[in-house]
Amino acid sequence: MKIAICDDYEIACLSLKKYLLEYDNSLDVYIYQTGEDIIKAEIAESFDVVIMDIQLVPNCPPDDENVLTGIDIAYQLKQIDRNIILIYFSGLYNKKMIKTEPFDFLQKPISQTSVNAVMERITKWKNHQSPAKFTFSFRGIKYVLDLPDILYFYSVHRLIIIHTKEEDFKFYDKLDHVQRTVDGITGTFVRISKSYYVNMLWMEESSKGKVVIAGEELTVSNRYKKQYEEGLERHYSI
Repeated sequence: MKIAICDDYEIACLSLKKYLLEYDNSLDVYIYQTGEDIIKAEIAESFDVVIMDIQLVPNCPPDDENVLTGIDIAYQLKQIDRNIILIYFSGLYNKKMIKTEPFDFLQKPISQTSVNAVMERITKWKNHQSPAKFTFSFRGIKYVLDLPDILYFYSVHRLIIIHTKEEDFKFYDKLDHVQRTVDGITGTFVRISKSYYVNMLWMEESSKGKVVIAGEELTVSNRYKKQYEEGLERHYSI
């Protein structure tokens, strides 16, 4: 597996490379310190995974429009290879990064444990059909959707509504059953209430009792608060 690390701090790059090789010394790991370098390298090398700092430019505010951030570079990487596995590692959290569809987020300071967890998730993902699929039927018609395209599942009695960025789908089932099925395929979804089962990959904001997905604010119920917090911790390795 070819992995590229991009961060303006060389020490951070070297530490991450050390943890990656401790996990698997057969990994092919490259280090770059500017966005321009990683773009040129991706065109030439075709990486499986890119682990990118959000800022890239030291002491630069993350919303400075005059500087290319890691998020800007990530957009370009996705244009070169739509299927590249993108992971941010940073001490900051910027909700704009969700629009680049990252696979995961490593919180600085990183540790061997957090790197191992991310690599195990990547391995599991690559061992399954990518992208993972969700299959259901409605009125005699079978549908197959890519799980990463699903923003959330919403239940009304026994009717399940699947909300994607483009359109909604519906079928009859129990949300508990849907959750068991999806949890067996991917770890990116989490239950936030009796009626909502959401995809953390699309989560733009998370505050006390609320999450925002594609501009829509959803409530985390007290009953599912612990399950939600455990899901976030597991997914983002915080």
